[in-house]
Amino acid sequence: LAAGLTPAWQQILLLEAPRPADDRPPRPGEGRPFEDMVARYWVLTVLAFAAVGFGGWYLISGSLSRSLSVVVGLLVVTCPCAFGLSVPIAHEVLLSRLRKAGLFVRSATFLERAQRIRRVFFDKTGTLTTGELRVRRREELRPWDPEAEVVLYNLAARSRHPKARAVAESIPQASRRYLSGLTVTELPGQGMECVTRGARYRLGRRGFAGDVPADLIFGDEAGPIQSFLLDETLRADAREEAHALSKDCEIWLVTGDSAEKAAAVASRLGLAEERVFAELSPLDKAALVSSADENDTLMIGDGLNDALAVRAAYCSGTPGAERAFLAARTDFYLTGDKLAPIREALRAAHDLGRVSRRALQFAAVYNGVFVSLALAGLMSPLLCAVVMPLSSVTSIALTLRGLQPNPVERPSTWKPFSYKYS
Repeated sequence: LAAGLTPAWQQILLLEAPRPADDRPPRPGEGRPFEDMVARYWVLTVLAFAAVGFGGWYLISGSLSRSLSVVVGLLVVTCPCAFGLSVPIAHEVLLSRLRKAGLFVRSATFLERAQRIRRVFFDKTGTLTTGELRVRRREELRPWDPEAEVVLYNLAARSRHPKARAVAESIPQASRRYLSGLTVTELPGQGMECVTRGARYRLGRRGFAGDVPADLIFGDEAGPIQSFLLDETLRADAREEAHALSKDCEIWLVTGDSAEKAAAVASRLGLAEERVFAELSPLDKAALVSSADENDTLMIGDGLNDALAVRAAYCSGTPGAERAFLAARTDFYLTGDKLAPIREALRAAHDLGRVSRRALQFAAVYNGVFVSLALAGLMSPLLCAVVMPLSSVTSIALTLRGLQPNPVERPSTWKPFSYKYS
């Protein structure tokens, strides 16, 4: 089966089974979060201090009960409140906030990795636009018979691409006859084709089904038969969100659509011309994202054409929650029709990083002070049992307070890069 597929389809369909994005092999420089590293050695460190305390006090006092009292107090007063309580609570609070905003996170490490995002790549059709298209103009390029229109309907109806759906909706009801015995092949980034009535018919982009200026072309081996010009609508908050994201990140538009269509959308979004890459195949998109990625890219796409680019990016998301193939391979998916939750997710990632650092600082100071007092024999086990839960409550309270909305804008920290694509 694989041998009969085009290279793009082989790479798209033969990807591993759906799995959380954080289960992928680690990349160079990605590493493990600092709090996870501390947690791995916490028990060994505490036991080492306890052994030193027991041995020291036994040598000094010669009293087994006194030595045991110091060790018990030390074991009681130590508290991994930062990574044991505060950070997990902060993580869950932020995930709940994102779900309410309309974004569902699939990956356990997304918020940690998202703190590094500095470049966001957007697909166009169905991502920055609503995906709802309509045929603005349909031009007949040469005479044809009504049965060819039935073939056109079958090509368009067998694709989930918004452009194909718009063409299917424009076909008269009398020609909407489903041909069950027709074999239709989809070529990612190109279009649909079939062989029937002794000819090969194609519906797709310019250069695939013909060479005329149009959004979609229907033709056969003799050349283009009809061309279609389509209208598309930006998502309600696309321009606002692109402008807001550009304050902290580089925003790029990557699409398989024509350069004219891409330029028109970029102009409405306020994107610079050099940030727009059009007429890309799925392999081209993946190559572009991979070349730009320094463990700091986010790819947002909505269909099969974006599967390879999503895989190449450091983080990924999709507005197409109903398209299980892509949603099962991204870090998050949107549950509404707006893009604002993406910026909210990046803000939540930085909030998590900030409160995690503060929680670790608090834990370091607390454990440094009270472990030292316990080793010095200045704290009884009972006093330690009172202090430890108080520290946990304090750490949680500081964390929750730190998650309150902060009106102060974060300074921009991304580094611009230049990339020439050919």
